Amino acid sequence: MKGKLISIVALALLLTFGFATSGVLAADSIKAYMGFSREVNEALAKKIQEKTGIEVKNITLSWGEIGARTRTEYPRFNADMILSVGAAEAIGGAKKGYFEAYKSPTWNDINAKFKSPDGTYYALGTFSFILIGNKVKLAEKGYGMPMSYKELLDPKWKGQIVAPSPRTSGTAYMITYSFLQLYGQEEGWKYLEALDKNMAFYTKSGNAPTDLVGRGEFLLGLTADENVLKRINDGYPIQWTIPVEGI
Repeated sequence: MKGKLISIVALALLLTFGFATSGVLAADSIKAYMGFSREVNEALAKKIQEKTGIEVKNITLSWGEIGARTRTEYPRFNADMILSVGAAEAIGGAKKGYFEAYKSPTWNDINAKFKSPDGTYYALGTFSFILIGNKVKLAEKGYGMPMSYKELLDPKWKGQIVAPSPRTSGTAYMITYSFLQLYGQEEGWKYLEALDKNMAFYTKSGNAPTDLVGRGEFLLGLTADENVLKRINDGYPIQWTIPVEGI
C-alpha cells in the first residue's frame, strides 16, 4: 500500500477506531500501527481476523512514535492502517491529507461529536491517567499513597517515581496538559520542573510505569489506566488513587 493514503483509527482524550478502505479489505493481510498496549493490540488483531479473514500484522508503538512515523513516511506509508493515536495527530493528519476516508455501515450510529465529518477517524472510548503505588514497597517504607499531586514534590519520593515521556507518549502529553490546565501555564511548568527533580526516569510508553511499579522497581508511577486493573488481577501488588485535584 505504499504511496497510498492510509485509513486511521485515532484516539486522543477519546479513543478512535475505523476500518480500512475497500482496497485494503481485498487484501489477505494488512500492516497496522497500533497505539494500545501490546495485549490489547493482539486481541484486536485477532478479532479483526475472525470477523474479516484479514491478518493484521500489528506494530505496537506509542502515540508519539506513530505520529513521527506518519509525518516521516508521508506519502509512502509503511502501514495500511492506524489503530489508536492522539487526537492532535488524527486531526492534524486529516487536514494534511494523510488519511483515506471510510464510513462503515454503522457510521451514522456515532454521535457527530465523536467523529470527523469526512470519515477519516472516530472515537471509540475514553481513557485517563492515574497515580499508582506498589503496596509492598510502600509498606516497607512506612509510606501511604499520596492524596495530592503536590505531595509528589516531597523529597522522600526522589528517585522513586516513574512516568511516560511526552516525547513519545500520548499519555504523557495528556499528563502535561492536565497539569498546565490545573495550575495554569506559569505555575504548571514550575510544578513539572519541581516534579522532575523526584523522577527516576521517563518511559517510552504510557503503560510502562504500571509494570515497573507492579514489579516493585519503583514506589510510584503516573501511568495510563489501560493495564492497571489487569495487572492487579494478575497478582501485582498495585494500588491506585485519583488525587484530590482529580484527573
